[in-house]
Amino acid sequence: MFTLCLTCMAAFSSLATASSNNKYLATLLKRSDTHKLYKKPEWLALLHYHHSAISGFHSQAISRNFFLSEDGRRSPRKELKATLVSLFSGNNDDDDTSTQCRFPLRYHWLKSELSIDSDRLPKMSCNKFLHWRQKIDPASVTLVFPSEYMNAPSSIFGHTLLRFDPAQKTRSTLLSYSVSFAAMIPKGTSGSEYLLGGVDGKFPGRFQTKPYYQKVKEYGKIENRDIWEYRLNLSKLEVDRLLMHLWEIRGIDFEYYFSDENCSYRLMELLEIVRPESRLTEKFPLYVIPSETIREIIAKGFVRPGHHYRPSLATKLRASINSLTQRERDMALAISHNPSTLKTQAFESLPDTEKSAILHTVYRFSRWKELKYWRHSNESVLVKAMTKLPPAAPPRIPPPASPDQGHPPFRIELSGGHEKNNYFQIGIRPLYHDVTDNYRG
Repeated sequence: MFTLCLTCMAAFSSLATASSNNKYLATLLKRSDTHKLYKKPEWLALLHYHHSAISGFHSQAISRNFFLSEDGRRSPRKELKATLVSLFSGNNDDDDTSTQCRFPLRYHWLKSELSIDSDRLPKMSCNKFLHWRQKIDPASVTLVFPSEYMNAPSSIFGHTLLRFDPAQKTRSTLLSYSVSFAAMIPKGTSGSEYLLGGVDGKFPGRFQTKPYYQKVKEYGKIENRDIWEYRLNLSKLEVDRLLMHLWEIRGIDFEYYFSDENCSYRLMELLEIVRPESRLTEKFPLYVIPSETIREIIAKGFVRPGHHYRPSLATKLRASINSLTQRERDMALAISHNPSTLKTQAFESLPDTEKSAILHTVYRFSRWKELKYWRHSNESVLVKAMTKLPPAAPPRIPPPASPDQGHPPFRIELSGGHEKNNYFQIGIRPLYHDVTDNYRG
């Protein structure tokens, strides 16, 4: 009998709590409608909503599991309501499934806007998110721009990505994590399919998190692209907001178009989430060129003064060759063709400093050739010979003008002259450069 009474009391208490929570939820829903939270720039940015006069709102995220409402992709109001309801659903599954842990930035924003009493919600530890955040260990964020790469259609305008730098100053930035956005191309896709698919939006895009040293190897060594790094002046709160949203969009597919909704456009969207008032994407209604987005991000006050230049392997090789005399270049070429040249009198008679400079140049050439053509090189022979010599001073590489210092892409041309008859010519070039432009930047 006593057990039965306890059971009835527990059931009554549970019903009372549920009734109280339902009333509290109804109050929050009414308050959110009264303040029209679903129209606020922060909410629209969180769900990647865009508005057109013809079709109204639609989110550029296309994965169904990014939305809690059946109509969430096209209705900011229904998605906000579904998010609030799910917070009180009583779902005690942790991490991936509970709304607090699956969408931490949505939860924190709604909690702030509506002054939600967290004691009225199910308690969640969010262990998976906290473990992921601890692994990335973010203290600051750096915007990275690898230069143009003409051998890949998707990279002929350059690329941008973000790097999360750790709080530990002793750790190399190469061990940091980077975040980039790219099209998901199926294996076996031909070049023409890739090009056309990138133009008409056939392939979805997705954010990817990888160690930064992998990106440096990919861009700076394999593709021989110089890299510029711009440290952003984000506060700790803004870095946290950015990281929470990256957790929300992990594995989520987005619309991808090579000309506008590309890697740089998506990164501007991320920065708009931490500073909605910046409205970075409004400057690019027709097309998005990565170097131009850097210029705009700097203009909107996101970047600290100065930048870091990371030359590619090919740039280092050219500088190393240029530092040699003609005699040293001839010797380096001979060694690269035939490593047995190392044992000749002509090489043995050289001063150790010259030997070291020559061998370091040959080593850089060997690395460049191996990464470019995927051919085995004689690096072990070179390394063994270099260990017996004093280290060579690295070649001097004056940093070139950064991409943000280049000229704007748009140009109007007026020309006239005489060729049999007088003529007058007008031209408009909407984007990028040609061989007659100033090379600076």
